[in-house]
Amino acid sequence: MAKGLRNPYTPRERAIHRSTCGRWAEAARAANRGALALRFDECGTGVWATHEGEQVLAFETDAPVRRVMTCNHRNCPTCARKRSARIREALEPHVADVAHGGQFTAKPALLTLTIDDTPGESLTSATTRILGAWKKVRRRKGWKDRVRGGFYALEVTRNQRRGSWHVHLHAVIDVDWLGQAEALQMWRGALGAGERAGGVNIQRVRNGIAEATKYLTKGVEASRLPLAERVELLTWMHGRRMISTFGHLYGLQLADDDDGPEDEGAEATEGAEPIGYNPRTGVVVTADDCVWLASNDAVERGFAMLARLWDATRGIRPPRARGGTHVGITGERTGE
Repeated sequence: MAKGLRNPYTPRERAIHRSTCGRWAEAARAANRGALALRFDECGTGVWATHEGEQVLAFETDAPVRRVMTCNHRNCPTCARKRSARIREALEPHVADVAHGGQFTAKPALLTLTIDDTPGESLTSATTRILGAWKKVRRRKGWKDRVRGGFYALEVTRNQRRGSWHVHLHAVIDVDWLGQAEALQMWRGALGAGERAGGVNIQRVRNGIAEATKYLTKGVEASRLPLAERVELLTWMHGRRMISTFGHLYGLQLADDDDGPEDEGAEATEGAEPIGYNPRTGVVVTADDCVWLASNDAVERGFAMLARLWDATRGIRPPRARGGTHVGITGERTGE
């Protein structure tokens, strides 16, 4: 393996995943969001497909068909990587220049805007301040004359020493030229006379489109915060759009930029797609025909299947599910 590359499915990474999801599950319960807590608890566990009491077998390998439950939440370290990849895949074609089928007429620029963090200020209040100033900036003539559009995302960190939330905004913009000093002047003007300071950094993207989008698709790494702060962050994130578009990209639909419905769970499989057969009857089976039975030992073995859901089942027989939970195709609990 090349130096600097990590395998995200090593035992250490799986242990980090379980620990992180456990802490977020604790926060979800404290926030009275039991369905979300269940998603965190079950993330990385496996479920077996059965049809009329028989294990469903894959067509080519005759191995039992198994699926991995995922929470699909952006605070989960593994699900966040998958979500980020999907969002980047949706964004990158639009960042390309017009000659290559994109909508940008200039090389993309990465703009970062910050505000002073105030000890004791709520996350909601800090967000209101930065988004209010961002809206004012985009209405200024100097901005509208130069910037054609783009997309932006919020990033949140916690300063434990100061006891404050630090909210900053990253934007990828289509602009021919915008000087650092002029951008800072516009930003501080939008923040208002009462603001002590605000920070701006603008630079051309030099190392490809991936560099332009990586800051906009970062997950939230805050699982080690105290419980009260995790609850505040989880509540703040619920239903909030973290990535938005403006200007000539306004209206572009970006999937997976919120934390999903409360009952979202298992990896999605198209119901009409044949996934295997019943060995006793020979009937071709789709996902809608199946009951998905949770296995007791799937926490250790099931998580690796996120990388290869089907190949990883080759040669593995399903464990006896003592007191397992039957779940429907969408992860909905259908019985105990």
